[in-house]
Amino acid sequence: SGQFLSSGAIPATLFSVIDTEIGRFTSAEIRPVFVFAGITAASRELASELRDAASESRSLAWKLMYGNEDSKTEAKNRARSSSTVTGEMINAVISHLRARDVAVIRAPYSALHQLALLHKQNFFSAIMGGGELLLALGAVGFPMGNLVLDIDWERQKVEWLQYATLLGDLKMPHEQFLDACLLAGLDGATFAGLQQPSFKFADAIGYVSSRPNFLELPEFRAPGPNKNETWAQAVLKGRAMMQHQMVLERHCRCAPLNSDQIPADVDLEALVGPRFPNQIYFFLTQGVISPQVLNNLSTQRLTDSQPLMDSDLYRATLQGLFGYRAQTLSILSSRLGPFFKERPVTWAPYFQQATSLIHPVGPAPELTWAHQAPSRELLEEKTKASALTLPLVASLCQDPRFQAAVPIGAQPLTIEQIGATAILHAIEATGMPLPTLSSLPFFHEQTWLLFVLLRLRALTARPFALPTLPTDAQQKYAEKWKAPESAEIALVTRVCGLLPVELLPGMPWEGPVDLDALAMNCVSHAARRTLRNLLETCALSSFLGGHARAPPADCAKLPAMLPFGNEINTGMAIMMRIFLTFPLAPVSNPLPLAQLYEMINVLSKNLPACANIPHDLAIAIQFWGHAGTFVREVDPSMADVFARAAAMMDRRCGELGLTNEIHDDLLNNRLEKYNLHPRTPATPAPAPAPTAPATTTTPPPAPAVGPAAAPASAPKEGEEGEELGDEWEWEEVDEDEEEGEEEEEETEEKKKPATAAPQKKI
Repeated sequence: SGQFLSSGAIPATLFSVIDTEIGRFTSAEIRPVFVFAGITAASRELASELRDAASESRSLAWKLMYGNEDSKTEAKNRARSSSTVTGEMINAVISHLRARDVAVIRAPYSALHQLALLHKQNFFSAIMGGGELLLALGAVGFPMGNLVLDIDWERQKVEWLQYATLLGDLKMPHEQFLDACLLAGLDGATFAGLQQPSFKFADAIGYVSSRPNFLELPEFRAPGPNKNETWAQAVLKGRAMMQHQMVLERHCRCAPLNSDQIPADVDLEALVGPRFPNQIYFFLTQGVISPQVLNNLSTQRLTDSQPLMDSDLYRATLQGLFGYRAQTLSILSSRLGPFFKERPVTWAPYFQQATSLIHPVGPAPELTWAHQAPSRELLEEKTKASALTLPLVASLCQDPRFQAAVPIGAQPLTIEQIGATAILHAIEATGMPLPTLSSLPFFHEQTWLLFVLLRLRALTARPFALPTLPTDAQQKYAEKWKAPESAEIALVTRVCGLLPVELLPGMPWEGPVDLDALAMNCVSHAARRTLRNLLETCALSSFLGGHARAPPADCAKLPAMLPFGNEINTGMAIMMRIFLTFPLAPVSNPLPLAQLYEMINVLSKNLPACANIPHDLAIAIQFWGHAGTFVREVDPSMADVFARAAAMMDRRCGELGLTNEIHDDLLNNRLEKYNLHPRTPATPAPAPAPTAPATTTTPPPAPAVGPAAAPASAPKEGEEGEELGDEWEWEEVDEDEEEGEEEEEETEEKKKPATAAPQKKI
């Protein structure tokens, strides 16, 4: 949570941990298959009380961050307790696994039941997970399944259990054991009759064993954990959810478990939600669409929770995104028949009590790319040398053959046609001028996002209102805006913060907390997630219309074709704030570029997870120049403040001696010319990352692989989490001392034996 707090994105070390685990499985000649949950059952949507509690815990964490050292420790614990596994995190993990050719399945609903069923069907020799998998094995009728509870890789020991053995030891059937789990609090609160300080699970076992008809007791007619139902109704609902969960069977048919045993008084649709067409569940397993929009239609709610850094602009941005989200729901529901087309969905933001109807709000607008696609021949020619991406699609309109579009339905579409059409459809839906995108040599994704933020008035040079921060922190933030050029500095950091930084593989993020950067990151993240949902829905629309003929292996390629699939952290915004505000002092070194070297040293010391700071700086400066030109064309009202910020940027580059020639060298990684070198991880990664094809786009951040290892220049313990501002102590680097350390590191590196990543496959 410390990494998430300071960077505003998925922890960089997450992927290195995953890669380490995969390497262990591979070394043991075990082929893992990861199963993830899909659509949230209607009855298990996160209750508003729990969302409010998480928001309160996060607000308290921010308050504690501004106390003493003990309160900062408690703040981190609070941040952990209020954090959740987000949909974006799951999507990122799935993409990471697929990029490494690891098998991934997305269940239609419960991952537990899908995993247990696949084990029963002999797809797996064993399954691994939490204790709830035992109940899932019982629900699918396979108590003899092998559940691995833990693997000790060092001792080469496996802890495993068979559900049948456990039931035999307890001398009770699966149904009775399930009841004991429900009374003990499997689905939430422990039964009131068992609540006592000395409660143990054995008490629940004894309770159901001695009371075969316990649901008929008077205490079970009392209100349960949910005020709208009794304890008896809560138990019956828990039974139904465990015993009759929806799973994907053979031939891609989604159906409830034990359908012939569903009690007559159980409304499964009320518990799980309405059933979607079978092809929806298949495309969900392949990653064509994420569960979020399907959840909205299923639960009839679109809920926004409080972000990491709440602000007035974030709330206004959510209101501005209302139209895009309504359009996304309309595009999807129009392909699902009258029931879903007329199904009401309400928007419930965290910052207001009232809800708004977001679907249906009228038909989706008639757009050109909803009815036509680029020709197959054109795309086959363009994708011979590289994969389909946003820059490639944007460049299509420069080809005369682009005008000869194919009407959708005239012939089956290839996966490349579907990807290209989805991108063109979404570009048209957001109003982004396609010729503008096609004229760009790079920064296509960032320019599209910048256009949307400008339309929403979500890019400003004004201070944020940060309502969840304690009063003294808000005053401290406001005080900084009295400094000269604070508006111009904020504008540069907010614009450049749309870019990723290149991170060291497996290196945990270290850096100061920049409140302004965190607030802007939350705003841009909401816009990115909305655009990604729109893209996925446009792609799915082609499939549901019966216009695609693509094998399953091709369907799994589609997510990588669509933009806005990766999160961006606050690294570039923090880097640019240091770049613009670090006080330049006279240096003893008479070299012309001494100030530039000093700046890079300062950035390297304070941002140790960044792999190539000179290159990142050059990219940010280039994007800033491009953004200024673009904004003047799209939103002339921002021209004056951009001009002032551009003058400030030019002045700082002049002070550092950063000429156009030097900038061009840094941009093209000609670092040796200036005796500069990218950082390398201290420990080799267990498996090499796949090489991406060369493109003209901005290089993405390096995938985080390999065990975490801190370089010699990492900050001392306790520095991470300090707020960026006047009170932050800038760390300077002694050049002579650093050169000596580099020589020692090079000598030690030569002594190390070469190691190779495991290549064993089964």
